[in-house]
Amino acid sequence: MPDYFEAVVFTKKRIFSMATTLSDRVTQGLVKLLDDPRQTNQMLAVNNQLQAIESPQGHGGSFWIVAMALPEWERSRRRLS
Repeated sequence: MPDYFEAVVFTKKRIFSMATTLSDRVTQGLVKLLDDPRQTNQMLAVNNQLQAIESPQGHGGSFWIVAMALPEWERSRRRLS
């Protein structure tokens, strides 16, 4: 595996931390979501237990894609500051 890949183990603690960070950054206005009904529906498909209800729109993929991208985005912001 190339050294620029990082394995992510989805422990309960990690996924709740990722979800909390995503919620905080959106609330703070640091992350702006697309004005797109599909993305919104996928984000809202994830409940408080972090389970995603599957629908024709997907099953929370947008939620996890954004949540997984946040740690690297935040590291990049710190390097640029």
